[in-house]
Amino acid sequence: MEEKKRPLTELIDMARSEMKLLNYRQSTIYSYQAVWKKFLLYTQNQTNEQYFSEKLGDSFLNDCYDCLNESNLKLLKSVRHAIRAIRVLGDYQMHNIILRSKCHNDELWLSSYGDIIDKFKEYLSQRTLSEGSMNRILHSLKSFFKFLYEQNITSCSTITSANISRYSKTLLGYSKKTLAVQMYSLRTFFKFLFLEGFHNEDLSIVVPKIRFVRRQHIPSTWTKEETEKILFSVDRGHPCGKRDYAILLLLTRLGLRESDVLNLKLDDIKWELNCIELCQTKTSRNLTLPLLKDVGWAIIEYLKQGRPITNEPFVFVKQVYPYNKMTDCYMICKKYIQLAEIKKPLGHQKGPHSFRHSLASRLLEKDIPLEMITEVLGHSNTNSTTDYLKIDIKNLIQCALDPEEVLKNE
Repeated sequence: MEEKKRPLTELIDMARSEMKLLNYRQSTIYSYQAVWKKFLLYTQNQTNEQYFSEKLGDSFLNDCYDCLNESNLKLLKSVRHAIRAIRVLGDYQMHNIILRSKCHNDELWLSSYGDIIDKFKEYLSQRTLSEGSMNRILHSLKSFFKFLYEQNITSCSTITSANISRYSKTLLGYSKKTLAVQMYSLRTFFKFLFLEGFHNEDLSIVVPKIRFVRRQHIPSTWTKEETEKILFSVDRGHPCGKRDYAILLLLTRLGLRESDVLNLKLDDIKWELNCIELCQTKTSRNLTLPLLKDVGWAIIEYLKQGRPITNEPFVFVKQVYPYNKMTDCYMICKKYIQLAEIKKPLGHQKGPHSFRHSLASRLLEKDIPLEMITEVLGHSNTNSTTDYLKIDIKNLIQCALDPEEVLKNE
């Protein structure tokens, strides 16, 4: 969209009026005005420029707030505040609205909507949604609740279609995927308000619909040699290394999801039966997998020589007190991929799920039936597993057409 330039003084007046309309706190408006006043003086003394432009805004921030200094961006609140004040001018000039900023202080709006959020959580849990889906919906609604708080709307029963329309406009600039999630979350929330009697209108029907077509992509994989190189890079003489090695084996040998590795409990390992029995976090379906010899010995070595003494029921815990359950596998994977010095093209996934893709790829190469791979990966049906057919190069080659034969038959 082409930037329509406005005189700086006029733009500041319009942005200030919009902030008042959006019920920004007076203290916030005053602090933005202080930055804008400094901006006006800068333009008069340095450039004599009368119109706002992104380039002019960047020059001001770099000259007056040293924004090129990365440490300032991380440490000084005043720098981040100045960037936001100039961003408001740029957004208003481009779109005639003030776009949303990230919601930092949850306590303010939680005090107004905490009770209704708790009831909404109960409603979602009754729909048998996975914990991940529930968290995505609730996280998406954070900015909406902050918007309501800024509008002094403290009761969900007073929300109108006009409020929804104005909020939707503030999301301009987000990706279609993000917008689709936001609108889906809003529709779910308003359907809840209507069905549970918290609003007398079904506002879910006025929430904009975003047409988002999921792009098909080729899953990222690792060869058998690359996987072994990653495992070999782990220092198993250190307690952290013993833990990380066991985690990597569960990811690479059994293809477990990250959430299932992190939520794996001591009781899930059936030593006498040589198997692992767990309830999958994503699907809530039970899954039984064989406890492979190398996986079992790695877990035993970690439990005996690496795991801190703790009452946590989960197998994998942090190595620093208070030894809580681990919450992330991504950094572990990234660490050992870097140590293994494996070079992959830009965009290649380096997270835990890439090892799940790799296991599926190797099983396909061995001509293991799709139904059996579905069982190993814990999918509810073969539809999810068919995504991996795109990486079965050996069998895809057999499907290739000879152009000459095609042309001959036309």
